[in-house]
Amino acid sequence: MKIYRFFIFLLVGLTLISSKIKIKIKTPPKLIITPKLVVIPDTTVMYVSNFDDFEVFYFDGFWFCYYDGYWWRTKDLSKPWIMIDVKYVPSVIIKLPYGWKEKIKHRHFHHNEKIIVVPKKGKKKR
Repeated sequence: MKIYRFFIFLLVGLTLISSKIKIKIKTPPKLIITPKLVVIPDTTVMYVSNFDDFEVFYFDGFWFCYYDGYWWRTKDLSKPWIMIDVKYVPSVIIKLPYGWKEKIKHRHFHHNEKIIVVPKKGKKKR
C-alpha cells in the first residue's frame, strides 16, 4: 500500500513539474525582401539567393526552410511560417545534389518572370 501511495505521489509531482515547463521554439523571421530566385540545376526547386540568414526554397507553390533544427513551410512569405515534419518536405529538396550552391552562382530567376541565365566571365569557347 505504501508503494502504491508513493507512485501516486510521484506521478502527481511529475505532472505538476511538467505543467510548468514551457517549450519555446524560435520561428523563422518573415522575409521582408523581394526574393531573387535561382533555379537549382537538374531540379524544379528554386533557392532564394539574396538572403543569407538561412536557406529558403520555393517548390510547387510553397516556401520551405530549415531553421533552428526544424523544417518550416509557408504559402506566402509575408505570413508566419508553420513547422512541418520532414516527411512533408518534398524529397527533391531533401535530396539536393552535393555542391548545388556552386552550380547556381551564375543563374538567376525572378519569381513570376522568365529565366535569365548570366554567363560566366572568362574565355569564350570556340
